[in-house]
Amino acid sequence: MPAHAGREAIHPIRAFLRKPVEAVRWDDAPLEDVIEWLRTEADGSVSIVVHWNALADAGVHHDTKVNAELQGTTVAEVLRVVFEMLSDDDPLTYEGTGSVLTISTTSQLDRKRIARVYDLAEIIVRSTSAPGVPSRRIAPISLSTSGTSAYNPPRVGVDWPCEAWCSVRG
Repeated sequence: MPAHAGREAIHPIRAFLRKPVEAVRWDDAPLEDVIEWLRTEADGSVSIVVHWNALADAGVHHDTKVNAELQGTTVAEVLRVVFEMLSDDDPLTYEGTGSVLTISTTSQLDRKRIARVYDLAEIIVRSTSAPGVPSRRIAPISLSTSGTSAYNPPRVGVDWPCEAWCSVRG
């Protein structure tokens, strides 16, 4: 069993995007057919949601013609190729959260972004003050009146499972 198999069960979007595609060919197929192929490939493990209004604003519609022929690839690569050929002004992309894959424009998905700031100093201090581990003093974070941080702490990366909050973006 591959090391990532357990994570794939938790993250159906990742498993779906990594799914091998033997061959696919569309000759002047409407985009709606490509979306239907995507739903068929998902086989119920992932729900596909399309923001048709946002796509229409970018000049992409249900009947926009798709011409593509790919072999020996993945679902993610098929999406990348199709989306690149459809719109230059406001690129199409996808975002996966939980078991829902949302297809929209980059600008539409960016509008939904929320920045959250958490003070991790207490957690970091606790974890570094264990016996035998040298403790480090962490500078406090203060916000200026403009809302920007007066101190830029180093980024901390942790590989924790993210069942409920993990997001995948194309």
